[in-house]
This record gives sequence, C-alpha cells and structure tokens, in this order.
Amino acid sequence: MIDQKSNYGNLYKQAADWLNGQAEKNDNLALLSVNEFALSPLFLRSDISISPYHFSGFDQKGEYAIEVYNPASPRIFAYKYLYRFLKPVYTLTVDGVPMLKIFHNSPTKSKVDMTKMVTTTDFQTKEVIFDGSNQILIHLNQVASVVKITVENTAKFCQSTSFKYGDEEIDFFDSSGTKTSQYLFAEKRLLGANLIQYSFPGEFAQNILINPVNNDSCFMGGKIQAASFLK
Repeated sequence: MIDQKSNYGNLYKQAADWLNGQAEKNDNLALLSVNEFALSPLFLRSDISISPYHFSGFDQKGEYAIEVYNPASPRIFAYKYLYRFLKPVYTLTVDGVPMLKIFHNSPTKSKVDMTKMVTTTDFQTKEVIFDGSNQILIHLNQVASVVKITVENTAKFCQSTSFKYGDEEIDFFDSSGTKTSQYLFAEKRLLGANLIQYSFPGEFAQNILINPVNNDSCFMGGKIQAASFLK
C-alpha cells in the first residue's frame, strides 16, 4: 500500500523540477488543497507565482495545477474540474501507480470546448419541504451537464468573500429522480454587486435540490437568475 502522505515532499519536488523546465516565464501555479503547501516556493523558479487565487476554472486562463493521487476522489469542484475537463500534461508514477498529475488549465489542454457553454433562464424553481426542511428545487427542461448556477439579489452577509464553502447542501437528480451527486462544499465567487455564481464540474441532472443549511447561504432570500451547462 502506498502512503501518499509520506511522499508529498518528494513528489512535489519532482513536480517542481518539471515545471521549472516546461513553464513559460511568469506562469502561474494554482494551489488547490492544503497538501500542496508541501510544495516549497524554493523548489520553483522565482518567476513562477503560486497562489490559490490563480485558479480560473472555466475561464481557462492558462495556470498550472498539481494534484496528488487521492483514492477518495473528493467531491470538491476544483478536484473534479481538473479530471473531468483537462488532459494532464505530466504524470508522475510510482511502481506503476499515477501518484501526481500536473494540469494546464487552457483551451489547448481541455477535453471539452468551453465556448459551447450555454446559459439559460428556461427552468422552474419552487420551494419544497424535503427531509423536514425548507429547500429550493430547480427543474431544468432537459437533463444537462450543469456547470454554473447564478444567484442575484443576494444578501450582503453572504458576499463577504469571493470563495466560501459549507453554507448549503446541493443535490443533483436525473430525470428518474435518482440522486447522481451531492455537494456539501459548493464553490462560489462574487461576480458583482449582489450577484453570486456557484460552480460545478458538469453534473448531469434535470433536478437540483438546494438546502440552505444556515442563514449565510446566498440562496436565503436570493433569486436564482440563470443556470449554465455544457452541450
């Protein structure tokens, strides 16, 4: 059995060596998990910038990202995004097992054409009682690969940070009512005054059930403005 924790320093040193040889001058590297702090900036060329805020998601601005093998496959947007939408540019294997991958978040390394993303207001929303709590149901007119939900007229207290997690439980269901996925930590960003956008890694669904678990959720009092999906 491979102990991934004991290998972090060595794995990241090898990843840094690859980036030092392949990255363009002044390229960015997005840190997507706390484990990646094992990657010392001293490993990298001084012109390579490291920050969690470099991650551009669907905008695909060309930053690099590193992911260490995780058998649990965490249901976190950034992790799922890399594996579902990008082709790795480097894979480090140990005893035949892919232990680390480097991704380049750019259109040339994308598995899908992000220009085919469609944003729609053609859906229905209603409040429902589910498992004893008041929740919000979004019903799409077709099964779609959902990537964004935009909420307007949000309260100020839910806009205190561009990225915030844990304020809602979001479940995805197919046309038969079978749950296909669940997110307890949804990623969101502030687009502008009173406008918040949640991101998802292409979850196929026709119905989306949103349970605001506390008053900090932007769905409390906000209006669902639009949903985006990939063709």
